[in-house]
Amino acid sequence: MWIDCNVHVEAWHDVQRINWIERARDARIEGVMWSGTHPAQWSAPNPEGFARAFGLHPLWVHPDTLADDLAQLFTRLSDTSSAVGEVGLDRRAEAPLELQLQALAPQLQFATTQTRALILHVVRAHEPLLSMLKELGVTRFMVHGFNGSPELARRYVDCGGLLGIGGLLARHTPRLHEVIRQLPLSAFVLESDAPDLPPKGAAVSDPTDLPNTGLIVAQLKGCTVLEVAQQTRENALTLFGLPIVQSSSRPRAQ
Repeated sequence: MWIDCNVHVEAWHDVQRINWIERARDARIEGVMWSGTHPAQWSAPNPEGFARAFGLHPLWVHPDTLADDLAQLFTRLSDTSSAVGEVGLDRRAEAPLELQLQALAPQLQFATTQTRALILHVVRAHEPLLSMLKELGVTRFMVHGFNGSPELARRYVDCGGLLGIGGLLARHTPRLHEVIRQLPLSAFVLESDAPDLPPKGAAVSDPTDLPNTGLIVAQLKGCTVLEVAQQTRENALTLFGLPIVQSSSRPRAQ
């Protein structure tokens, strides 16, 4: 029923991985996308069989290792059908924006030429990111942790993108609430970013937060929770394809 489009399993508290299948079933979590950030994380064990994305996150862009990191990334991506992410631009990062752009461009090009979905991370750098998306013809992506204005949201959607909505919605975020009200459900996917960006009052986020996120979306849209679940599931499958659905949740072949 629910699909979590962006998590960081390597950073989960131990208890979050205990009895994952049972916890997911109880919360009706059908699939999870475990996104990548840096070389050491790309090789993390995945006994649960989560869908994977691999990317060089802007906070992990370093001039001395950039060429080697990208070579390793593209080798890993070439051996799988994984999505690309998290990648993007972040003005808080140590690496200057120009270096981040050098790291981002080939990752966007790879995703576009190989028809892979992208998970984008962007902090205070929307204009250069939007310019690069248009220049390279990138149309298959989600903007993770979106918290911008309705106008900015429409610009990403007009490029073909989806907006990742998660724990921020349960905080006091009137601008994000207005985005939900103004844009159609076809513009959104749900994510927990677990264990980051937790809802108000929580120490960490978890995929099992998604039903509550869906409830808030339904209240803002004046629709049912089931409608939110069905549409955001369809959006996630359009973006990532069937591999995002965990193997234990997929219908068995007849």
